[in-house]
Amino acid sequence: MKLKIKSTQTWFFLVALFVLIVIILGLHFFWFGRFYGLTRCLKKQEATLYGAYWCPHCQREKDLFGPSAKYLPYVECATRDNWKQRPFCANYNISKYPTWLFKDGSRLTGDVSPEQLSAKTGCRLSW
Repeated sequence: MKLKIKSTQTWFFLVALFVLIVIILGLHFFWFGRFYGLTRCLKKQEATLYGAYWCPHCQREKDLFGPSAKYLPYVECATRDNWKQRPFCANYNISKYPTWLFKDGSRLTGDVSPEQLSAKTGCRLSW
């Protein structure tokens, strides 16, 4: 009988541990988003998204990342008072939005999926 109690306690402990892990992972996913690891890696790889607040494609690009979008390496090229481009964006010859610029000097313009960015930079999609 004593052996059965230990077995039951062990089983209860394992189930409780499993539930706790699922809750922690769920909270991490909810708070940081699916692409949190990708956004951190993009920053380390010096991949930068250049966009403008008035650009619907830029907004859609950021929306692809869900809650992880706030961690994107993003540079706002438009000034709020008019539609002029900020000098540092002009220096990088950013002429279309959105534009991803990479440390090797290459770039991707238009709608770029997280999968494409992962393939280009070698960053993993998962967190």
